[in-house]
Amino acid sequence: MDELRFYALLETLRTGIPPRLIAGFYLDAGRAVPEEVTIETLGSAMRRTLDGIGRAVELLEGRAAVRRPQSSCRWCPLASDCVDGTTWLEEQSADRD
Repeated sequence: MDELRFYALLETLRTGIPPRLIAGFYLDAGRAVPEEVTIETLGSAMRRTLDGIGRAVELLEGRAAVRRPQSSCRWCPLASDCVDGTTWLEEQSADRD
């Protein structure tokens, strides 16, 4: 949904009018999850975007990258060599059991 909120922000910046609604569709469940676009939605998307830009600038200025294990570790091609990611995945698996 965060990605859809970002697209709503882009559409608002492009046209000057925010979309009324965004929706994610989950194929496996066969259902749509709609969300009304509010000023808070756009504000959240803007803060996330600015935070990401800030991190990119820091990296360009020489700050070392920081590994943050998350759900995308499941598909990461470096997962087998990443202690942080492997540990996080094992903890997630144990929590589900």
